[in-house]
Amino acid sequence: MDGMGFYVTSAAGDDLHDCAKRAVRHMVDHLTREYDLTRAEAYMLASCAGDLKIAVPKLGATHAANVTFHMPYSVFMG
Repeated sequence: MDGMGFYVTSAAGDDLHDCAKRAVRHMVDHLTREYDLTRAEAYMLASCAGDLKIAVPKLGATHAANVTFHMPYSVFMG
């Protein structure tokens, strides 16, 4: 974005889809707690400004998937 950095949440586990859902939920929890947004507002903001990334796909039976969700700090600077 503009070099201000990001707040990042993550989730790891066996199921990639579940990891993605948990990483987004962690971000929504953070946004509602820190910025006094409703859950609906936090989900809308996350869908517009957030960036969901697959950091590590599940590569085998002994491997876990890892998903990160990045929200730019610049979204909150006026």
